[in-house]
Amino acid sequence: MIVLPFLKTLYSTLESYRVTDNMWHYFDTLKPVTEEETIDVNFERCFLTMMTGEFMVKYWEEKDKDFARNYLDKRISDTKNVHLLMRYGLHLFYLTGSYGILHKALDDGLVVLKNLINDGSDNAASIFCDWFKKLYSFSKRTNQNGSYVKVLAEAVHSDRVDVQASTLSMIYFSDYSYKSKVKTDIPIAISLHLGKLFRYADLAGTAMTLVESKKLKREDQMLTVAAFYAEKCQDKTIIVKSNEALGDYWLSELKPDDPNNLAVAHLNDYSLRNAMEYFKKAHNNEKLQQTTKLYEKNKPKLRFILFKYNISGEKFQKRVDVINKYVKSIVEEGTNAIISTLLGYRLPIFCDAKKIEKIANENAKRFYFETMMGASTIDSFGNIKMSTHEQIEIFSMIDNAYRNFTYHVFSLVVMEGLKHGTLSYDILSNYLLKLGFNLRIEKQVGDNHVGSTYLERVDIGLKNFLKQNEAMMNNKTTDWRFCISFLSTQFEGLLRDIVWHLGGLVTKIKHGTDTELILLEGLLDSECLQQVFDNNDLLLFRETFTNAGYNIRNNVAHGMYLPDEFTSTKALLVFVCVMRLEKATLVIKKRNL
Repeated sequence: MIVLPFLKTLYSTLESYRVTDNMWHYFDTLKPVTEEETIDVNFERCFLTMMTGEFMVKYWEEKDKDFARNYLDKRISDTKNVHLLMRYGLHLFYLTGSYGILHKALDDGLVVLKNLINDGSDNAASIFCDWFKKLYSFSKRTNQNGSYVKVLAEAVHSDRVDVQASTLSMIYFSDYSYKSKVKTDIPIAISLHLGKLFRYADLAGTAMTLVESKKLKREDQMLTVAAFYAEKCQDKTIIVKSNEALGDYWLSELKPDDPNNLAVAHLNDYSLRNAMEYFKKAHNNEKLQQTTKLYEKNKPKLRFILFKYNISGEKFQKRVDVINKYVKSIVEEGTNAIISTLLGYRLPIFCDAKKIEKIANENAKRFYFETMMGASTIDSFGNIKMSTHEQIEIFSMIDNAYRNFTYHVFSLVVMEGLKHGTLSYDILSNYLLKLGFNLRIEKQVGDNHVGSTYLERVDIGLKNFLKQNEAMMNNKTTDWRFCISFLSTQFEGLLRDIVWHLGGLVTKIKHGTDTELILLEGLLDSECLQQVFDNNDLLLFRETFTNAGYNIRNNVAHGMYLPDEFTSTKALLVFVCVMRLEKATLVIKKRNL
């Protein structure tokens, strides 16, 4: 390779190159003249600016792979700059696949990292971590990862506060990601080496010492690190100090009230919830109570943007026509068709569970930036419930489909059946008795045996549901509070008996030898239910009753609903869930014959 005069100048200048430099500077100050110079400069620019990765192979195949390989060989033999040798070597590895070349590049990388620890420039700490992550992922291929983790230990115990802080943060995120399975570009494998090089107490103490040095621009990250590892080694002193300091930090983040800025109240809500969490961990009840009062005071200030979905009159009428036509066909078939629909054999109340889950996961991957932020929902009292983006997406799709289509179908089937006399409580109860709702639940109270059938457990709730539908059909005032409250609590009792009949567990050990009943969420996880219910059925139960969706049972049991929140849409969901238990009662009935 003939080195042109211009390139000699460039190569001479590059001998001072460091990974902390703005590499574009080298190419902006020197302009190639000839076409040959331009080609070589473009190659050099690529080598020093492009990330090393698998895509490089395809990139150079599209260019001139042989030229690139020869170019790198020549540059590696000519330069003495370890920073250049590391970068050239990594690129050459991808072009050749030679592990000998990779091993040499990683040796050079160790030197670069050690230099960065004592570099002293403003960006050295962050660049150390960036290059460590890149090189460590390579080092496992050549069994050099142990040497790299030792360099990590040197950074933790260095004299530079910024290097210490950046390195500790990287270790923390690696360890946290490994345990919580959070996706990150940080090599989680370093967490496997922590026990060999670091004691948790050492990591917690070092992080706390950095905080107390008052040399950090921000203390919250180091406090988080200190709290995390103090919890692991049960250092109560650091647990209290770090968590209390974190609580104070989040209080310092509170913004002045601004009624004209919707974001302020939400930002303060987030800060206050964090502060309460840390004061609780610090066992500082006084600060916890004070912060809780601020949180309650901030709740009424939360405002939300209402997104409206507009549909043309023509499209709306088409949708109404489709629903009416479908309902008419069911009602005209008579009672059997009506009962079959209400039992879920004609139309699922929600969309197919597998399709919903697939779409939700795809959407979560597509909106990657959104998933980097926490997912939560808020109830009518301003209480926050943490969730996942997938779970929120699933519920959003379910709620939309239910409110815009299936609710109207099921509701009209009920009302039209009542109107034409093909549905009544007597008709419904006779069908349910034939389908196994004559199963008895018995228990001993004192010296006596008491019991009741499944139907007797829900009869007045079913009656009230039909009564409210008759009122709605005749444009009279409705009150759904009783049927929702009654049926949602009875559903749990019936499901518990079903689990017992199917051979599942209905009690668990609480403390010592104390036992308690398994609650609804636990019952729905019972494998035995899969004998009689499919995924769509279980989705219906979870989305209706648990915090995965509408959370009706919990909201009823704890008095969370305001009167206006007891709606016909919720009543229908609870009614359909009770009806759906027929799949289990019929199976149990046949087994007992």
